[in-house]
Order: sequence, then C-alpha cells, then structure tokens
Amino acid sequence: MKTKIFALFAAFPILFLTGCYDLKEIDETAYIVALGIDNGSKNNFSYTFQFSSPLSIMESSAEGQPEPKKEENSSVTTLTITAPDFYIAKNLTNNFLSKNIDMSHLKLIVFSAEVDESGITKHSQLLLREREVRPHTSIAISPNPASDYLKNVNPELESNTSKYYELMSLRSNNIYTPSQKLHDFVDSIKTRDRDTTLPIATKGEAVNDFPKDSNTLAWITPNDSEISAKHSVLCGTAVFRDGKLASAMDADSSMMFNFLSHNIENFVVSIKDKYNPAETLSFRIITARPAQFDVDLEKKEIHVSQKCEISFLGSHIPKGYPSKQALSDYALSILNSRVSDFLTYTYHTHKVDIFNLRDSIRKDFFLWKGWDSFDFENFYKTANFVVDIKNI
Repeated sequence: MKTKIFALFAAFPILFLTGCYDLKEIDETAYIVALGIDNGSKNNFSYTFQFSSPLSIMESSAEGQPEPKKEENSSVTTLTITAPDFYIAKNLTNNFLSKNIDMSHLKLIVFSAEVDESGITKHSQLLLREREVRPHTSIAISPNPASDYLKNVNPELESNTSKYYELMSLRSNNIYTPSQKLHDFVDSIKTRDRDTTLPIATKGEAVNDFPKDSNTLAWITPNDSEISAKHSVLCGTAVFRDGKLASAMDADSSMMFNFLSHNIENFVVSIKDKYNPAETLSFRIITARPAQFDVDLEKKEIHVSQKCEISFLGSHIPKGYPSKQALSDYALSILNSRVSDFLTYTYHTHKVDIFNLRDSIRKDFFLWKGWDSFDFENFYKTANFVVDIKNI
C-alpha cells in the first residue's frame, strides 16, 4: 500500500510539468527579425519592423503557386510606422496586426546616420533592457534611411532572411566591415572618451574616402568595385565617439582595421607586379593575434607591430623575383606601407582612436592629475606611426 501511495505522489508533479500554459503557436505570432530606426516628422522617429513570414513560404511551396519575382523578398513583411516612442510604435503595430509581436528572434538593428546622438543612445540602451531582445543582437548604421536598407535586403542563397542576418553577423570573414553586438556598443558609448565602430549598411553604394594619391600605389583596393546586384550590403566602418557619429571609413580601411584587430584570421590581398604593372599578385595573409601598440611619449611615436604569415597564391614565381622570399619581401613592404598610410590617415585626418590607445597611454601615468593635464587627443593627432609587420 505504501508503495502505491509513493508511486502516486511521485507521478503527481508530472501532470504539472507537461502543461502548455505558455505555448506560443507559430501561426499566431509575428516575429520581428530586423528593426530600422529613422528620423520622423515633428521630432518623431520612424520605425521599420521587418517580420519573418515562414508560413507564407511553406504555403506557397505546398500549393504549387508561382515563385515570386527575384527582386521580391517573400520571406519577410516590412512595415513602417512613425511615433514619438518605440513602444508606442510597437503597440500601434500590434493593434492592427492579427498576430502577437515577438522580438526574441530580432537579429539586426539598423540606425540611420541622421538619428542624433541622443536618439541612438536612447534606443540602443532601451533595446538592451528589453527582455525579449538578446544582448548579442547585431547593430549597424546606414547613410541612407534604415527603411531603404531593410526593404532592399534580398538574400541570394537563403530563403530565410532571419538566418541570413544571423549568418552575416556570425561569419569570421567579413573582410570589409567590422561586426558589432548591441551589448558591446552600449558599453562603449557609456564609457567616456571611447571610440567604437559599427558596420555600414548600404544599398550597394560603397564608402570611398581614402585619398587617391596614397603612397601605396601598388596596393589594389576594392573601392572602385561595383556590385551588379541591387541588394543591401554591409561594407565600410562608422566610428562613434560618446554615441555620436565621428567619421566613416571605406572598405579598404575597414580591412586594415580588421587585420590589426584580428577580427579576421586570414584574408587575401592583391598588389601590382613590380616588374609588370599590368599584372597582379595575390597573397594570403594569416594572423594569430591582434597587433601590439607601444607608445613612446618622449619621441612622440606609436610603434605598431604585427606578426603574420604571407603566402603567395601562384603556381610559379613571376619573372624578376629571384625567389619566393624576394616575392614575400615585396608583398611585406607594400603591406607595411599600406598599414602606415591607414593609421596616419585614420588618426591624423579622421582624428579618431579606433584602437583605444588612450588606455595604453593612461597606464603610464601614476596620478590622475598628470593624465588629466596630458593632451591625449593632440598627441595621437600628431604622433608618428612606426609600423613593423613581420612575416613569420
């Protein structure tokens, strides 16, 4: 008898564990996969909600309906509403949708560059505190309206736009743009005098700001390339200081930033053949760790060292080069020159500290008074960069 009673009490909790009181039916929920924030009229904001439409895709395939035109993205539905506050816009949207809005699948947040410092800070902090939004949600900035970027997203190899956003943010080979997560961005803008980066989201137009008369004449940049498909792309880097957009860097400068930051472990560069300028030479560059920055306050120099492995991607040694070593040495000299140009242009012309040299220098001051009297910004705007890239 005792055994039966014990078994009854042991089985009793199972009745509660199998309940479905918080179950959400997929056909009753509207999942937001991307959010665009623009300036609206009368000090309002314009919010673009992009919803995943998985059921419409499955139904079209099952019923044998004709496939949509290639320029149309049937995996998402995009709605824009103008309101003074994010939650007002969300609630209004929820009022005319038949489904319950859910933000747990949000993959990307795009701000328009026109949104001011307070708007970016306010919304990024608000969304980080939103319980449905994941801290590692990707974030980007667009020189055009954010709504235009989202409406032009049309993945070529993905039927699921949500998966496309996720894969784009998780890839380790985003050569021409950095990646940024919501929680890291909020932490950076909350820290005084810290510069942070965001990927640039465009409709195919590339940022091209590096001077044409660069000393690195043999370096071949991607800036003059054209994307034939009219799709949204992530290309270039926006630099923020205290939540305010400070400058923008092109694809080639973004690659240098990723190289020195070790955001990418390997990539391929092309340079002009020294003995036959009509031909190009391609090299794979592999790094194991970020570059090291050492500051000499007395000489007013910033020493940058990076170890990498340079491999020529060719079946034979081109004419004029006595050995593979000579070929690698030539590529190394061009890379050193390009990195030096990049750092000088970034710090002296853009006047931004994207590698956070401030913390490296601050540790040399024992008292806050000494650091406070030190003109850091003037230092890095005029300091000489000594670059030493080594082939190991």
